[in-house]
Amino acid sequence: MMLRYYGINTDPGAFNAWLTANGGYAFDDQLIWNAVTIYSGGRVSFSGWLGPDLGVIEAELDAGRPVVAEVQLAGNQHFVLLTGYSSQTGLLINDPWFGDSVPLGARYADPSIMSIRTFMPTEPSGLRGDGQVNWLANAISAVQLAR
Repeated sequence: MMLRYYGINTDPGAFNAWLTANGGYAFDDQLIWNAVTIYSGGRVSFSGWLGPDLGVIEAELDAGRPVVAEVQLAGNQHFVLLTGYSSQTGLLINDPWFGDSVPLGARYADPSIMSIRTFMPTEPSGLRGDGQVNWLANAISAVQLAR
């Protein structure tokens, strides 16, 4: 979903096939995050693996950059895309497992975020600077991207 936001036409199957063929996994399904930079041809660069810092999350979202967040789903590692926030709903996510957009707290217990991954586009696009990342908070887009 994050790659599609930055204009890279891909899907989970194509990305996984590329990662498998090009050494994008350290072992099992442990992604080498910098592989995103290579896969995108440098259009999107991996910029950080951080703890669940709400200040960093809000700054990234305010700058128009969605954030990949690690959460627990049935005791397993799972990743969602943080797409916005508001005082009423808290953080908003696109969840590829469920194919929808919901408030983080409606699905995952607090504290739900284990860590975050940040990415920097080489050419910023889709910036709104109001706590919402362009079209990513739209549930229809999330379902389309999960396919």
